[in-house]
Amino acid sequence: MCESFARRVSAEVADADAKAVRLVSVATIEDVARHAGVSAATVSRVLNTPERVRTERRVRVEQAIDELGFVPLTAAQRLKSGRSMTIGAIFPRIDSILFGSVLNEIQSRLDDAGFTLTVMTTGYDMDVEPTRVRQLIARGIDALVLVGGLHSEQTDDLIARHDVPRVNVWAWQEDSPHVQIGFCNRNAARQVATHVCSLGHRKIGVISGHPDGNDRAKMCLLGVKDALDAAGIAIDPSLFVPAGFGIEEGAAAFLDLFNRSVPPTAIVCTSDLFAFGALREARRLGLRVPEDVSITGFDDSDFAQITVPALTSVRTPRQMMAARCAQTILGYLNEGHKMSSVRLSTELIVRGSTAAPTA
Repeated sequence: MCESFARRVSAEVADADAKAVRLVSVATIEDVARHAGVSAATVSRVLNTPERVRTERRVRVEQAIDELGFVPLTAAQRLKSGRSMTIGAIFPRIDSILFGSVLNEIQSRLDDAGFTLTVMTTGYDMDVEPTRVRQLIARGIDALVLVGGLHSEQTDDLIARHDVPRVNVWAWQEDSPHVQIGFCNRNAARQVATHVCSLGHRKIGVISGHPDGNDRAKMCLLGVKDALDAAGIAIDPSLFVPAGFGIEEGAAAFLDLFNRSVPPTAIVCTSDLFAFGALREARRLGLRVPEDVSITGFDDSDFAQITVPALTSVRTPRQMMAARCAQTILGYLNEGHKMSSVRLSTELIVRGSTAAPTA
């Protein structure tokens, strides 16, 4: 009986050890097949022609791929044999003047060094990000650029498992374990909200991105609340309107705020795109800016100075952020320099879209 118990314990320990090895090593197609209880050929079909695999088997294989952090073997072979001279970047979208300018700067500096930039988007959907990471790792990228400091556990696990150098941009978190090159969104939003409060506004609306799954939006909202608290202004949650990023969404959120019985006298927008929509909707409603309502933006994009009136906004260091990001990655890959975090500052640019309330 004792021998039987010992053998069983020994077998359980061996099984646990095997699982531990799988968790810290790069999974193979055979590992996925065993984990899913199918053949390697079935795994291959799921990867290449999923429509030819029965739903039940396909789901099992996809779950095994997720659990093991598997990417096609060809990627692992490329990573072992040498560099691909390719840097991956995952951005929420690329049809934005803000993201586009940063990507252009990164690409220009990588081009000069002989590297190619491959960009994928998530549409602000965090659930899509692990798939994008897996796709880029499968292409043998030498490093990865991510937007923001908050990413899913699966994303972090995939990057760590395949030992891909990463840089987080567009955000700064004091306790982040990752290399980050960006600015504090909380401080930036606090700057512009403090300006609005200093003008004498007491009823302040906010148009912001959805904070769930978006650390930049969350930090901006905290910054606005910091400023209101410091000014002794009671926070009215109903005046905080979340919106999808875009001019139309900003216009709709502005209309929502001005349909209130007592609308705000100032609106803090956590994106210039929101502010552009708000300015347009204010004109349509016959409201004067800043006499009837003050409007602020965020990022100080190229169009902020040519709106009517010109937009008060927070200038974020986009070009510097992009340049330092590329320099950090190239210094690590080409010269073996340690990748270090860089905190950049923001600047409040006051223009004609803000003034003291008239009533």
